Amino acid sequence: MGLMENQGPIPFRYCPTWNNNEDFKNLIVEVWSQKFMRSPYYVWETKLKNLRKELKKWAIENEK
Repeated sequence: MGLMENQGPIPFRYCPTWNNNEDFKNLIVEVWSQKFMRSPYYVWETKLKNLRKELKKWAIENEK
Protein backbone atom coordinates (compact mmCIF):
# COMPACT_ATOMS: atom_id res chain seq x y z
CA MET A 1 0.00 0.00 0.00
CA GLY A 2 1.24 3.45 -0.88
CA LEU A 3 1.36 6.25 1.67
CA MET A 4 -0.88 8.50 -0.45
CA GLU A 5 -3.60 5.88 -0.98
CA ASN A 6 -7.10 7.20 -0.27
CA GLN A 7 -8.14 5.97 3.16
CA GLY A 8 -11.68 7.36 2.97
CA PRO A 9 -13.14 10.38 4.73
CA ILE A 10 -11.32 12.05 7.59
CA PRO A 11 -12.86 10.93 10.90
CA PHE A 12 -14.87 13.43 12.89
CA ARG A 13 -12.90 14.82 15.81
CA TYR A 14 -14.57 16.42 18.82
CA CYS A 15 -12.86 19.43 20.39
CA PRO A 16 -13.54 19.76 24.16
CA THR A 17 -13.19 23.55 24.00
CA TRP A 18 -16.47 23.65 22.06
CA ASN A 19 -18.23 23.05 25.41
CA ASN A 20 -17.50 26.65 26.37
CA ASN A 21 -19.29 28.05 23.32
CA GLU A 22 -22.99 28.81 23.77
CA ASP A 23 -23.61 28.49 20.00
CA PHE A 24 -22.28 24.93 20.17
CA LYS A 25 -24.74 24.02 22.91
CA ASN A 26 -27.63 25.60 21.00
CA LEU A 27 -26.67 23.69 17.86
CA ILE A 28 -26.73 20.38 19.76
CA VAL A 29 -30.17 21.11 21.19
CA GLU A 30 -31.52 22.26 17.83
CA VAL A 31 -30.29 19.27 15.84
CA TRP A 32 -31.14 16.68 18.50
CA SER A 33 -34.70 17.99 18.96
CA GLN A 34 -35.64 17.19 15.35
CA LYS A 35 -38.53 14.72 15.21
CA PHE A 36 -38.49 11.50 13.18
CA MET A 37 -41.23 8.89 13.03
CA ARG A 38 -39.54 5.55 12.50
CA SER A 39 -37.83 2.85 14.50
CA PRO A 40 -35.64 3.94 17.43
CA TYR A 41 -32.55 2.75 15.54
CA TYR A 42 -33.43 4.90 12.51
CA VAL A 43 -34.09 7.94 14.73
CA TRP A 44 -30.77 7.49 16.58
CA GLU A 45 -28.75 6.96 13.40
CA THR A 46 -30.38 9.89 11.59
CA LYS A 47 -29.87 12.28 14.49
CA LEU A 48 -26.20 11.30 14.77
CA LYS A 49 -25.65 11.76 11.02
CA ASN A 50 -27.37 15.15 11.06
CA LEU A 51 -25.44 16.24 14.14
CA ARG A 52 -22.11 15.22 12.59
CA LYS A 53 -22.90 17.12 9.39
CA GLU A 54 -23.96 20.27 11.25
CA LEU A 55 -21.00 20.13 13.65
CA LYS A 56 -18.56 19.89 10.76
CA LYS A 57 -20.10 22.99 9.18
CA TRP A 58 -20.17 24.80 12.52
CA ALA A 59 -16.53 23.93 13.27
CA ILE A 60 -15.38 25.31 9.92
CA GLU A 61 -17.34 28.53 10.41
CA ASN A 62 -16.01 29.00 13.98
CA GLU A 63 -12.38 28.07 13.36
CA LYS A 64 -9.93 30.54 14.87
